[in-house]
Amino acid sequence: MNALGAEEPNKGEEDVLKTQLRIAAGYVDALKVRTQTRAIQAVNAHAQEQKFKKESIKPSVVRKLVFKEMDSAQNHVKLIVNTESNKCVNTGTALQITKVAASNEDENPVVFFNVVVDDVTGPEEFILHLLPDRKTPRLWYLSEIGAEYHKKGDSNPKLPGLHPNCRCKLTYLPKSFGFDEKGKIAWKKLDHDEITSQREKFPLPR
Repeated sequence: MNALGAEEPNKGEEDVLKTQLRIAAGYVDALKVRTQTRAIQAVNAHAQEQKFKKESIKPSVVRKLVFKEMDSAQNHVKLIVNTESNKCVNTGTALQITKVAASNEDENPVVFFNVVVDDVTGPEEFILHLLPDRKTPRLWYLSEIGAEYHKKGDSNPKLPGLHPNCRCKLTYLPKSFGFDEKGKIAWKKLDHDEITSQREKFPLPR
């Protein structure tokens, strides 16, 4: 909703965002069932082993087995939250960009991803989100951005991000703007076409 701006979503936008929430909830529900099943299986295995040994079930072992599955589930929840929240933000931004571009008679807006370069930045981000100088964003047409989950080796970026901890945010580059030598957005001239100029010098990867 924040990515959409201050306006209330129209019916189509609301449907898109509600679908995103249902998908995220589905992953959490699936994780809940998986965690329950794995915990029961682990405890049952321990009970059978103790039975074969003619020994009683050890509560301390049962607690350890259950907590192990809960810790694993907690890590998976974090991955779900990171991936799905980034997907929702970029989807909302894409919807907003579409509206802004339409008001500027821009039928296929040019976009890029803001990249945080640190020890969490993945190799795919340097390929799909940045030029070889590793500071100037690589440009894409909005129509080229995929909505599915990224797989290593894919030739285009995705709204959910390039990995579970991806923090790259979709951004609109208006017509006549480009980048300076520091990789910052700068005004060029009215008929400037940054994406064509960029792709002539740096063809799309893969």
